[in-house]
Amino acid sequence: MTPGWATIIVGTAAVVMAIVTIGQKRLADNRKEWWTRCQWALEATYAGDRMQQRDGWAVIEGLLKSTLATSTERDIAMHLALTRYRRDTGSENTGEGGSR
Repeated sequence: MTPGWATIIVGTAAVVMAIVTIGQKRLADNRKEWWTRCQWALEATYAGDRMQQRDGWAVIEGLLKSTLATSTERDIAMHLALTRYRRDTGSENTGEGGSR
């Protein structure tokens, strides 16, 4: 193998690694923003203003459909949302595996 080919192979590998790293960084940033939005939405459901509560529930509904969240994050968000919903409605039904 000539030195020219080695340079091309190494350069190509470096470009591929850079593209993969950028993709992973973008995904991590998007997932972090997902969680930030989820925190805001959950906090909004506790607001005194009914309109803000409604907006919080709407955002949670959209976030739970997102592919950015892992199943663990969805489970956490769903648990917190259900806990709030039960408090709002006075529901004694704990659902699967939950406790009040």
